[in-house]
Amino acid sequence: MARAERIRQHAAQELNVHMQERSISREKPRYQHAVIDEAQDLGAAHWKMLRAMVPEGPNDLFIVGDTHQRIYDNYVSLGSLGINIRGRSSRLTLSYRTTHEILGSALGLLGEESWDDLDDGKDSLRGYRSVLRGERPVLRSAASWEAELDLILEQVQEWRDDTGPSIAISVPERHMVADVESRLGRAG
Repeated sequence: MARAERIRQHAAQELNVHMQERSISREKPRYQHAVIDEAQDLGAAHWKMLRAMVPEGPNDLFIVGDTHQRIYDNYVSLGSLGINIRGRSSRLTLSYRTTHEILGSALGLLGEESWDDLDDGKDSLRGYRSVLRGERPVLRSAASWEAELDLILEQVQEWRDDTGPSIAISVPERHMVADVESRLGRAG
């Protein structure tokens, strides 16, 4: 409240807040610590704002991210933005969210590809493991989108007999949803 009142007073006096001896910009950062989740999806502007809000110090930022799950093209080097993670990070390699079989299939598809580690380095999937067991995924290929729609229909018809109405279908691009809905709708 006091901070907001100081801003109002400065504005009322029509002073340049940033040029005053006790300007708001010279106040101490508001937070000592912050927890950042889904760090892989933040851009440089987000990181600059976080650094301005939380001064560098012990346990300043707790960052959770997985560049293998990045959904935006936000490639940043945290070190270049004033966020030092070198020697302070840990890589979690034990998965409780996917089965050993799914992880093995994913590794087979991805091969030796590497990803950035948010600080000018590289990361790979080497050493990842899972404690869960399940069925091995079935992978099918289609020569065209039309052929893929046929495979989707075939799979939904097979599962519908076993699972009832609860089936989800994911597609990589929004415009493909209408094609899937149309194909399934025509088949009843």
